[in-house]
Amino acid sequence: MYAKTVWLDHVTDKPGLYVITDNHDGTWTITPAGKVMQQGTPQDQAHFNNIEAGVWDLYAAFGMLLNEVRQRGWQLDETVAGIDNTWQIVSGSVDLTNARTYPCNNSKRACRWAKTWAAPAIWL
Repeated sequence: MYAKTVWLDHVTDKPGLYVITDNHDGTWTITPAGKVMQQGTPQDQAHFNNIEAGVWDLYAAFGMLLNEVRQRGWQLDETVAGIDNTWQIVSGSVDLTNARTYPCNNSKRACRWAKTWAAPAIWL
């Protein structure tokens, strides 16, 4: 499980200022000026590898989820293939007399849809 890092900025009372000291050997030492008000989060191997581990965990979890969705799709295809889908198309008409507004209905007749549907003799 990914352990979230709360990143902190490195804050000093004199941001962007540095003290340059001559070492008298041809080199110079550059140090940040001012007092540290808040120590920032180190940018080191441990913190960056934590990010990498989190990205990998997410990638692996997404791969497993995608695999599950694919398998369920195959199962659904097999289920649908086994359904008897031989429908008989029958045409006809019926007069419905509804005096009420949706979703209410006060019609004397209703239409029932079934796999093999034919209009009742009273409608013909």
